Amino acid sequence: VAESTKRLVQESFAKLLDRKSGRAGELTEVFYERFFDLDPAVKHYFEGADMVVLGKALAGIIAVMVKGLDDLPSLAPKLLALGKRHAIYGVKEEHYANVGPALIYAMEKVIGQEFDQDQLDAWHGVLDVVAGYILQGSASLDGEESSVRCKRQAKLFVFHTWRETYYRLTATSLVRYQSAGESDQSRARAEYPLEEISSLELAKQDNRLLIHVEGLAKPLVLSHSNAADLAAWKEEIEWRQTVLTRAYRRDYA
Repeated sequence: VAESTKRLVQESFAKLLDRKSGRAGELTEVFYERFFDLDPAVKHYFEGADMVVLGKALAGIIAVMVKGLDDLPSLAPKLLALGKRHAIYGVKEEHYANVGPALIYAMEKVIGQEFDQDQLDAWHGVLDVVAGYILQGSASLDGEESSVRCKRQAKLFVFHTWRETYYRLTATSLVRYQSAGESDQSRARAEYPLEEISSLELAKQDNRLLIHVEGLAKPLVLSHSNAADLAAWKEEIEWRQTVLTRAYRRDYA
């Protein structure tokens, strides 16, 4: 990426993150509206989702991408992993076709006349590079592996159970529910922000994932018969910590 292109992208995005007139939330809101207008078929992927949380997550991803232009070799593996992760969730190559146009539309709408032709061209160039890495990561999964892992992880990350304790992983926290049985309403609930998770330890010998949380004397212990599921949990938590939470809050919140 040329230095002039990188500068134009970073300067234009910085306007959306100004502490006094920050408009990152407006950007993601306009983006999703436009994205769903361009491709109504993708809306079912977002049914029941908290769009405010998703908007913050998207802003975090864009922020990491923009900042990462300073070191593209380090950014590339993150984009490859992002593409692979979305393939696991069932996202197909054609679903990406309207992401760039929707984002450009949102940038023009929110920034207004300050978003000139040079910035527009710069964003087109950067998004082409980013899309190339994401699609490469997406293509790294064959259809069978993607389908199998999608079904497994859809259950794992939406609402999985360990005995009488239920865990749900959101964009910013791990939520624990306690209940007497699967059909009962949750009796108690505790949320652990991802930035307060200090370390993760995978005990493969007895299929346990130990989650050490700041302020808790003992770690959360997740047990499961499938070690691959626990490894996927560990990977997902670590990814959300670095990309969706810490990077966004440290550099741009």
